[in-house]
Amino acid sequence: MRKILIIILIAGLFTACDEKEVRLYPTIEVSADRVINQEGEFEAFTVYSAQEINDLINDISSEYDGEIEDVSVEKAWLVVTPLANNTANSVTMDALIWSDNQSVYYLIEDYEFTIPSNTRKYMLPNYLKKEGVLELQNQLDAIIVDKTKVDDIEISFKGEPSPANSVIHLELKLFVEGSVVVKQIVEML
Repeated sequence: MRKILIIILIAGLFTACDEKEVRLYPTIEVSADRVINQEGEFEAFTVYSAQEINDLINDISSEYDGEIEDVSVEKAWLVVTPLANNTANSVTMDALIWSDNQSVYYLIEDYEFTIPSNTRKYMLPNYLKKEGVLELQNQLDAIIVDKTKVDDIEISFKGEPSPANSVIHLELKLFVEGSVVVKQIVEML
């Protein structure tokens, strides 16, 4: 009887000790929002909130119970909502990201869109600038993975209406979606 118990105990130890690393890829979505109400050219500042990003990451951490290893920017889009008294037909705009040392990088450059009659989503895959996306990814990495950045990610919108000197009155929301890499250790049966 003792031999059978020892064999069962040894077999149980071998099967209970197997662990495997698994990587999961949940997504996060953040937006930088700003209302523009100006005649002619404009420049307006907004942020991707570090607190909002951390709240999303805390939700992911509690749901997936693992170590966050990486983050990557997957896509971006602009949502435009026209507001009362807008007289512009279209806008050509830039979206810039400010680094922590106050260098500026283009996320979007010379993007022209017609102001819609209702809220409209504009996908931006062909208009994103590599240097701006890399800076955004670096700052997201500093907030999410390294936890060395506690400040918001600063964004500015610059643009001009057509016709020139018309009134631009609209809400701009620049959305970014990213994937977070979560490493989990799971026990194999």
